[in-house]
Amino acid sequence: MSFGTAIKIDLGIGGTYLDGTGNSSGVGFSLPVKVYPWKRLGFEFRPVWSNINGNQIEDYTLGIVGGWEYVSLKAGYRWVSTGPESLNGPSVGVVFTY
Repeated sequence: MSFGTAIKIDLGIGGTYLDGTGNSSGVGFSLPVKVYPWKRLGFEFRPVWSNINGNQIEDYTLGIVGGWEYVSLKAGYRWVSTGPESLNGPSVGVVFTY
């Protein structure tokens, strides 16, 4: 869903897979919000809520994205938590589009 050319809100649903000592899977939902006040520079908030075997996993990413024709760089911060456990820290990435 777009609100003009600068704000977009999407809806996602899919599978979640966790691999470690054992394997588990479940379902995940997402509602990313993208705000691009400029053509090549914007901000993104990507929340993901997953449920694996009755355990809720929350994954939030807040970042800034800047790019060119088909390549963008993304930098931000990510919070992942389930119950009392959490894993938080900076995140970076490269996005390729066509």
